[in-house]
Amino acid sequence: MAKKLPGDVPIGKFDILATYAYARALLDGMTDDEAKQRGMVAAIMGAQARLGIRKEHHEEFQAQKEAA
Repeated sequence: MAKKLPGDVPIGKFDILATYAYARALLDGMTDDEAKQRGMVAAIMGAQARLGIRKEHHEEFQAQKEAA
């Protein structure tokens, strides 16, 4: 088993998801702010899915997404 170094920082799967969505949005031509928003939305939606939170009303979800 590998030893942990003092400077090691654990990286969570939602961090990776947010970073991937951010990078993908930049490659798709979005501005930096739009790409950051997309990354955060992806991480939040992934975390909610992990917790089993489901949105019944699509309109409410769209309003929350646009507010983010």
